[in-house]
Amino acid sequence: VASLVVLYSYLIWVAIRNGGFPISLSETYYILQKENKGWIFQIVLAVSSLLILPTWISVTPESYKFLAFLSVASTLFVSAAPKFLESFESSVHYVSAVIACVTACIWCILQPEAMYTLPLLVLAVAFTIKTPKSWGLYVELLMLTSVVVILLCK
Repeated sequence: VASLVVLYSYLIWVAIRNGGFPISLSETYYILQKENKGWIFQIVLAVSSLLILPTWISVTPESYKFLAFLSVASTLFVSAAPKFLESFESSVHYVSAVIACVTACIWCILQPEAMYTLPLLVLAVAFTIKTPKSWGLYVELLMLTSVVVILLCK
């Protein structure tokens, strides 16, 4: 839960400062970097990821614990390479983000509690229909929130 509180608080803080929500979490780096504060994105993403790791690993069966670890490790790479608009960091950032999202999604699907995240999926689809340019943000929030909901059910 702490992971979610950190990330959502950060997102709301950026949205208030920016006059609206970004199209992705990663975009917040550039929003804040205008004031040389992009490092806040990096810290928030790293802290949020590391906060969820112990619980995630402890409740995951041995046979696919690697999914939780890989998702968090990949998110740390996203945090370490925030400049997704620059050529080298772009590759690291996008590949890591996809790995983090896909491994979290697979982990969620393997859980018996996955059905409890269906309302989140419906909400993400509804938001995407309303504001399609922000689909990336909705996928990111869907995956993190789904993991936390499932962890709370365990």
